Amino acid sequence: MMTETLVHGRTAAGTLRIRRPDGLLDSVDCAGEPVLGPDGTVTVLRMLLRPAARAGATENR
Repeated sequence: MMTETLVHGRTAAGTLRIRRPDGLLDSVDCAGEPVLGPDGTVTVLRMLLRPAARAGATENR
């Protein structure tokens, strides 16, 4: 995902699985887009990270 964004200049999205300090696995939704400089190279990477929706979870928390 990082290569797509930083090297190829494309937007990317996916879900990452991480191991929390307590040993449990959790999922994080990740989306990123490059910001190109005047010469067309990637100068900044904008990222959005948020907890992945869990099955049975409600949006009204």
